[in-house]
Amino acid sequence: MGWRKTRLPQRCVTRRSSAGVQRHARYAHRVVHRPLARRGWHVVAASSTGTRHVAQGEGCQDRQRHELLPDGSVIVAVADGAGSAPRSAEGAQTAVDAVVLALVAAVSGTDGGTERDWEGLLCEAFAFAREQVLALAASEGVSPRAFATTLTCAVVTRRRCVVGQIGDGVVVVRADGALHLLAAPERGEYANEVTFISGSRALEQLRVRSYNGRVDALAAATDGLLRQMLLFPQRTPFAPFLEPLFAIAVECRSSRSGSDALEGFLSSEMVRRRTDDDTTLALVVRPSAVYRGRRGVRA
Repeated sequence: MGWRKTRLPQRCVTRRSSAGVQRHARYAHRVVHRPLARRGWHVVAASSTGTRHVAQGEGCQDRQRHELLPDGSVIVAVADGAGSAPRSAEGAQTAVDAVVLALVAAVSGTDGGTERDWEGLLCEAFAFAREQVLALAASEGVSPRAFATTLTCAVVTRRRCVVGQIGDGVVVVRADGALHLLAAPERGEYANEVTFISGSRALEQLRVRSYNGRVDALAAATDGLLRQMLLFPQRTPFAPFLEPLFAIAVECRSSRSGSDALEGFLSSEMVRRRTDDDTTLALVVRPSAVYRGRRGVRA
């Protein structure tokens, strides 16, 4: 068991094809949504508008999406629309929808693939997401920069977790009783430059990281929660923040009630005194796992 990090080569940019996009679209309708008890996972996700955006009369520019597949896999995507881009929220929504759509079509039945296979799947999915953002810009007759957004996506199967990242999202997994960081901004806590998926060299900056082994929980977030999820300068996962949230997600009676409780937490003073940015958090947990800190808000 363990994790592996890969920066994809230039071949990632050339793997896109119209046939691949059509394949994703053709099989997307086959997703089957099963009752929570049969899925084997609890997924709780929410976003909250940052106080800086509220003061400026702006809405939340973060977006998230997740899908639970019949084979027991989970796909989670989070995106942070650029504050300087006038239509970044639309770009973020398009990106998470597209990357999840592409992976839903590709992931089922591939749990036994090689590391290279999974890198290829993430590469194609991010290329598809970028194509959709560019297509949106073209249809509206505006620059792709107007839809600038980051994109982070995680796939959890029975045997592994694979994360793809363009920009500054954060992903932490819990496995073998420990927390492991799989995605974080490369430039540290205060990045001066962020790569957006609409950029001309975005796919060259795609980073893929894997954890090979059973994962009990995952937290995926936009960078508004960076300083709460990680300890600096060590850049290690902060268990006192994450473990109680995993425990609450396990105890939620439904995805909706859990998301409502999580949104309330993200809007709380505890979070707001650490950041004025939009915040998005998606929690994926196995109800059968045992978590420390099983106290707090019940949903």
